[in-house]
Order: sequence, then C-alpha cells, then structure tokens
Amino acid sequence: MGDGGSYFAGFALAWLSVLLVERNANVTAFAVLLVCIHPVTEVLFSTFRRRMSRSSPGAPDARHLHTLVMRRIVAPRLRRFYKGDLDVVFKIQNSVTGLLLASMSLPPALLSLLVWDRPAYAAFSCIGFALGYITLHARLVRLHWCSPVTFLFVKPRRIILGR
Repeated sequence: MGDGGSYFAGFALAWLSVLLVERNANVTAFAVLLVCIHPVTEVLFSTFRRRMSRSSPGAPDARHLHTLVMRRIVAPRLRRFYKGDLDVVFKIQNSVTGLLLASMSLPPALLSLLVWDRPAYAAFSCIGFALGYITLHARLVRLHWCSPVTFLFVKPRRIILGR
C-alpha cells in the first residue's frame, strides 16, 4: 500500500468514524475508537516511549510492534521453514507480519459491533485492548511477561557481569 495509500486509508477511516458518530447519536465514540484501537495505541505509545527516552516524538525507531513481531516471531519461524533460502524470508517476512497484525485488529473490530451502543463496555474494551497491546510489546522487548504498568513506569535493572 505504501505511505501514501496508508495515510489515505487512515484519513478515510478517521473521516468515516467522525461522520458515523456525528450522524448516529446512538453510536458511542468508544466503539469507533475500538475499531481503530491498534493504530491509535501505536501512535500514543510510540510518542510516550520516545518522550520517556528523551528523544523526539517524530524520530524513527525500530521498536514498533510491527518490527518487533517481525524480528522476534515471524522471521525466526520463516528461517526454520525456508532453511537456507534467506532471500525468500526477506521478501515475505514483512507481508506475513502485516497479515498477522491485521488479524490482531479483527477482535476489537468485531467486539465494536456488540458494544456500539454501550459506552461503558466500549470504553473498558478500549482500555483492555490498549493494555493488551502494551503487554505484548513488553513481552517482545523484555523477553518475559510483565505488567503493562511495570513496563511503562519502572526501568529494568541492568545486570553487570564480570564483577
């Protein structure tokens, strides 16, 4: 899709979301947010992560969920499946990761169909999926499960070997 297509798709989805809430008083904004919870959480968490590390919120980094999933989950499995053929792995790893993350966006979108007129359920669902995102991100960064609150606000202790 590329950057231009992705930006247009995001803009169109945001515009349709605003129109949906504006023209249908029964639809809660949290249900619409639930449909877009993955990209919204990604942007907010990336900005938070960069602020905490004292870098620019617009600076690029390699700690987005897509990159972590590709490096830690998809690429090793593809390397095992395509033994010795690294060209194939490099060609398809990004697409396979995209499909995997797209499938992760389906549960909140389907849940939004159930809670479109229940603001409290939709809001708690948004919080739950955002915490799930941060928990998965923490697992891929620290290589063990930890609380999202611990991951966000407690710096890990560094172990110094050789003393």
